[in-house]
Amino acid sequence: MKFRKDNFAKVKRLVNKNALFMLNIYELESLILADIAVFNDIFKTNIEYINDPMNIKMPKELLKEKSLGRFRESDNPEIFSKLDLKKLKIYHKAFKSFCKKLDMHLIIKDYNLL
Repeated sequence: MKFRKDNFAKVKRLVNKNALFMLNIYELESLILADIAVFNDIFKTNIEYINDPMNIKMPKELLKEKSLGRFRESDNPEIFSKLDLKKLKIYHKAFKSFCKKLDMHLIIKDYNLL
């Protein structure tokens, strides 16, 4: 993580300090777990709500296993287009944190406070 933060610091200098660190989510599929009803509907599975999707070490593999191998990474655009942003902010701590940082960044930029 230190390596990633150091590289981010270098990039941030190049873009006039106008950047957000977004590497908190290990696998994007953890976002699907935050609104699992969408996945369940598409793949006719019955995965129960998971309290903190970031605690699942291999979310992609879990989704593949529970869908009996039908889920593929290429399904992500369809699934993501149906996810409820409000649910993601409620049930996915890292995504909620990112949204707060993004909101602050946009507010600061809107008011020319950079």
